[in-house]
Amino acid sequence: MSLPLKLLFIIFFSLSLRAQETNKIVLVHYMPWYATKDVSGAWGFHWTMNRFDPEKIGKNGQREIASHDYPLIGPYDSNDPHALECHVLLMKLAGIDGMIIDWYGVSDFWDYGMLHRNTQHVLQYVKKAGLKYAICYEDQSIKHKVENKYITAEAALEEGAKDMQWLDGHCFTDTAYVSLDGRPILPIFGPQYFGEPQWNQLVSRLVKRPLLYGLPHALHKGMDGAFGWPPVEGGQEIAHEKWMTYLQDLQTRTNYLAVAFPGFHDIYLKSYGTIDAQKGKTFEETFDLAQKGKSPIIQVVTWNDYGEGTVIEPTRHMSYRYLEHIQKSALSRITYTPDDMRLPVRLYESRKKHAKDASVSNRLEHASQLLFAGKCKDARGVLESLGKRSVVTNRSYTASSDDAYRMERCKVDVSSPFGATNLPVLVFFHGGGLTSGNRHFPKVNRDAMVIVTAGYRLSPQATYPAFVEDAAAAVAWTFQHAKQYGGDPKKIFVSGHSAGGYLTAMIGMDPRWLKPYGLSPNDLAGLIPISAQVTTHFNVKKMLKMEGEQYRPLITPEAPLYYCSSNLPPICIITGDRKIEFLCRVEENELMAASLRALKHPYVEFHELLGKNHVTVASGVEDIVSQFMSR
Repeated sequence: MSLPLKLLFIIFFSLSLRAQETNKIVLVHYMPWYATKDVSGAWGFHWTMNRFDPEKIGKNGQREIASHDYPLIGPYDSNDPHALECHVLLMKLAGIDGMIIDWYGVSDFWDYGMLHRNTQHVLQYVKKAGLKYAICYEDQSIKHKVENKYITAEAALEEGAKDMQWLDGHCFTDTAYVSLDGRPILPIFGPQYFGEPQWNQLVSRLVKRPLLYGLPHALHKGMDGAFGWPPVEGGQEIAHEKWMTYLQDLQTRTNYLAVAFPGFHDIYLKSYGTIDAQKGKTFEETFDLAQKGKSPIIQVVTWNDYGEGTVIEPTRHMSYRYLEHIQKSALSRITYTPDDMRLPVRLYESRKKHAKDASVSNRLEHASQLLFAGKCKDARGVLESLGKRSVVTNRSYTASSDDAYRMERCKVDVSSPFGATNLPVLVFFHGGGLTSGNRHFPKVNRDAMVIVTAGYRLSPQATYPAFVEDAAAAVAWTFQHAKQYGGDPKKIFVSGHSAGGYLTAMIGMDPRWLKPYGLSPNDLAGLIPISAQVTTHFNVKKMLKMEGEQYRPLITPEAPLYYCSSNLPPICIITGDRKIEFLCRVEENELMAASLRALKHPYVEFHELLGKNHVTVASGVEDIVSQFMSR
């Protein structure tokens, strides 16, 4: 074979393998079992576990729920059409092909009837989005009915047959149902009750005989293959080597459904065990391994099992990280972006906010139709048109002066929704190392707040503390004018990125700067420094001719860390990923968060945005900022 032919063969073979990997069917395991008081009349078991009280709301604005994490849209009801719409649209825009729904049959025993109703409800949205679905049957439902004398043991097979017949008539012949080689797939969670003879009877009379998949440890000859699940046991932490071996063994089987999971951290009184999420790395490892295997289907475990802590839907802690990884793997067949994935949550929040406004609701319905059609640009336009805003530019926040440079730099732009009254206000300072940069509006939910973006003097035309003084003056101006622009002077938050984060922390922690205006840090509703230097800023060290290299940390009176105490406003500290952030930036912010907590500060949040560097972190804070300001 000549060299060019060899090269062509290698290229063709590589592309074939890549195509094979990206053509997998990606399905998320979906739990339809959540109930909330506002939709269903009472909080359901899966939010309470009979020991948590969602009516209790903490200082962070979050309800007390049975979970180590918190849904980005808050606790939801699995029969709420807006939540179902949001979930399915998120899946579509992430490049997920559909869902495998956890199902307990058609009876009204316990909450099974509710789950059956919710299953049918979510399928309306699955089909509307053009996605696929399958059912995972929990045959333990039969066991529970027998043990609780809802049915007799002799009636168990007939009860199971009712469930199978419903699936045969409503799902297995549905073109949206997932099939392999013309046969519908049916994962069985176990099996936990029926044995091989019973399963043979249950499927023998079906029009469409399904392919049955069981868990590897519970297989019998009645099953056609196996599907994976996080291999926890004994209440112990499962080592990386052990769960990786489990996955590799799964892939040696002739017929199996691959599995990917983010970890396992249950909240049960008696834990099954744990698998460390490794800050998102576990999901990336398991998903990428599943992509390389021979199974045509990858089941992601799970979309939303908060009880077991296997959640990949957007949450307060992990944001969109898991969905962004799936989306990246699907780029060969979809054109959606990470920004597009924010639209379903924005739609959900707008639906809740404008629920009583019929005209707005009609426009939101139009945005929904556009998203289901994949027209994200048009949908974004509709959503943004809801929040028509007044933008006022070039307002001076400082007294008239002969200093032309100061008058040029010390201005604000103000953006506020038309008709706004008593909205929270965000004062934002740009970055640029105190030597460059210009004011701009940050990437946040502009419908929910008034935004004041402020410029300030820069080095070398100005030196320390001119820019700190300017930041304080801009905040004081905002207190004086907040009501004029529809803001609430009692809800003024200060934020900034990089050098702007440094200014945020300085004026929000050191009382000297606001004092000339009759203000103190505790007049602020909160601080949101983003990738801020909280030791003495490296350019301030140069200006003041302090000794030491750039990365030699100094905690002088010019450093926010110097002013840590318990008597400060609530603070939300955000950084990028330590692997790709500026050197030491994450660690020094961690030190500030730890110091504040050690000093008994009542409210501190710390967020390290995985996958975001020092620049891109500014585009990933929208949800965190909105939630912090609305807590």
